[in-house]
Amino acid sequence: MIYRFFQPQPALKAYVKEYLLLHFRFDGLSIDPTRLYIPQPEQCLTFNPKGHLTAINQHTGKVQRRNYSYISGQQTSCLELHFDQDYLMLKVIFQPGALYRLLGIPLSEFADLYVDAETVLHREMRQVNEMLANAVGYQDIIGIVEGYLLQKTSGIKVNTQPIDKISDILNRQPTQFSLNWFAEQACLSPRQFERKFLERMGISPKLYCRIARFYKAFQLKDKTSDVNWLAVALDCGYADFQHLSKDFKQFANTTPTALLKAESVAVERQLKLR
Repeated sequence: MIYRFFQPQPALKAYVKEYLLLHFRFDGLSIDPTRLYIPQPEQCLTFNPKGHLTAINQHTGKVQRRNYSYISGQQTSCLELHFDQDYLMLKVIFQPGALYRLLGIPLSEFADLYVDAETVLHREMRQVNEMLANAVGYQDIIGIVEGYLLQKTSGIKVNTQPIDKISDILNRQPTQFSLNWFAEQACLSPRQFERKFLERMGISPKLYCRIARFYKAFQLKDKTSDVNWLAVALDCGYADFQHLSKDFKQFANTTPTALLKAESVAVERQLKLR
């Protein structure tokens, strides 16, 4: 079994931030094969060579059994994930704006959705799925996906734009949000900036910043349990704990303390993979 992040090869770093490879097996184990999955600033292409994943939206109650490969835009809802007994996944996490450049489709079409990749990429994705079904070992899986991405990105003519770099800044420093300042840095009017951001990232810049700040606060508390929630809130740019708690209710459908408790018993931690 495995739960590990990998860096892409140099030729793909302009497009791929990182890969997450995980393989869970629950046969004979008294572990509940579920976990909460909260919004974080990312857009992905995910492959399931073995097993399936069922997701329940905690806000709408919608149930979705995912396919062998799927495209996910910016997530805004909390999901409860249910894994098959033997589940293998490779998730490609893209650099800001890269999935838009790869598909040439406005990412607003994929916001908070998980779309079968074969319906978008057709024959080329079927071929990748067939190769992954016959892969031998984890490195083979990564090699197949990287080979596909190298071929796919070689035909991209649209280069990175300033707005993509700004999206990366917003991801890393969500407390510094100023629409007018960022629009000026991208050489765009505020209205043009919002429109292009929505097209390339799938949601508005303000909502993206709120998700990035919420996720930063959660990560900070998860890594430094001795720091109290008020200190976390202030460090991440919230006015007070109530302000932070409001975002946790919207994006995680629960309280900060309850979410931290759920994360402490996440599947990969029970399996001692993280």
